[in-house]
Amino acid sequence: MVYKESNLGGKIGRPVFVWPTQSNRWTWLKKVKIKCLPGTKAAYSNLVYDLLADALAKAAGKSYKQLFAEKITLPAEMYDYDIAKRLNFDYKIYVFLKYKFNDIE
Repeated sequence: MVYKESNLGGKIGRPVFVWPTQSNRWTWLKKVKIKCLPGTKAAYSNLVYDLLADALAKAAGKSYKQLFAEKITLPAEMYDYDIAKRLNFDYKIYVFLKYKFNDIE
């Protein structure tokens, strides 16, 4: 179990449902400015969870896809799941996306 709290927000200047690459998010992290002292406020951010996934993968010495399978989906016998990455998302129609692991390393 991992706990994450951050006040970084997560606006990277990309459309909703267009996931940033690993390079995009680490470049963003070098430029982002915190808005308050650490531990005083928190803001939800999908992007910060991606950074956390990168850190977990690096610490484990394997891809996040491998780590996710090893620690979550295989032990839970989850064989019918899909990790989301849709480049041509139709914003006019709300679709509940499953998550796809296509090119997450």
